[in-house]
Amino acid sequence: MSADVHVFHDNNLSTGINPRMAIQLRQQYGLKQLVETGTCYGPTAEFGALLFGEVFTCELCPDLFPGTGDRLDKYPTVHRFYGDSVQWLLDLDMKHQPPSLVWLDAHWTAVGPRPEGGDTPILQELEAIGGCHGKHVILIDDIRIFGNPQWPTIADLETAADHMNGYFQYIGDVMVITPDPFAFSESTRLIEFSSGAFPDGSFQSVASAFYRPGSPTSTAAATRFPILPPRFRSSMASYC
Repeated sequence: MSADVHVFHDNNLSTGINPRMAIQLRQQYGLKQLVETGTCYGPTAEFGALLFGEVFTCELCPDLFPGTGDRLDKYPTVHRFYGDSVQWLLDLDMKHQPPSLVWLDAHWTAVGPRPEGGDTPILQELEAIGGCHGKHVILIDDIRIFGNPQWPTIADLETAADHMNGYFQYIGDVMVITPDPFAFSESTRLIEFSSGAFPDGSFQSVASAFYRPGSPTSTAAATRFPILPPRFRSSMASYC
């Protein structure tokens, strides 16, 4: 375990991003900052403050945004924004931002008013980012929920990912889009394999398989496990 990983364990910091994954990506691509949509209660932004320093995070829910200040305002390099994540990303102009880890986790969580036009703006966010630009790494959380009502399908997401000028793969419950093919360490993949519930209740484990526009996966194929009993299935309203 690296020293960086020890920092997060010692601080008992819970975050949506696997620390090993983030550390490997930071080292590989020289990532300088975290850009996040969906601040929620602030754990991932706090993680970014410790790993990167500079953090830009956006939250739309008026019931969640005020409370994040108690957690995040102690970090002078965390910049909180309230409002629509798509317009915010357009204003950030990712093409001219330094290499960033972009964590896309904006969706309705059954807190506050339900947004019009669907529970997540992910497809519009990807369009606003405009691609990896040869330097950014994009992580999309909650893959297990795609295909539910008010969410795009996996096919919709993959079509959008094909236009990001990068390579995408699934690691557990996260789609990872990188500027070039990247293989995570075995320890990262094993940790992430413990998660990944799909809408029908099944679980999927995906090895480090790379996807390219118009071509099949080049390495190990996905394995979908049997559908779990309803009591083990996750309610999408319980995730941030």
